[in-house]
Amino acid sequence: MRREDKDAQQRLNAYKQRAMDYRETFASEAGKRVLNDLATKGRESAATFVAENQYLTAYREGMRAVIIHIRAMLERDPFEVKQETVKD
Repeated sequence: MRREDKDAQQRLNAYKQRAMDYRETFASEAGKRVLNDLATKGRESAATFVAENQYLTAYREGMRAVIIHIRAMLERDPFEVKQETVKD
């Protein structure tokens, strides 16, 4: 196997493991409560724009990006992920 192919396979395997870890972490009732709390604190469904403060807007968008990432990881089937989906 070529070095590039081996590295790509390792990244894919690591990504699949992370996706399974996310699912396991948030599958329990406690995990669901924590996810809902993060969604509230992370302003998942709230406006993040603050007209007079670009730094607060950026901060809120960063918080929101985390919860969006978690939700995306939970929606993916780890066994259906293809190599082109995985980014470095």
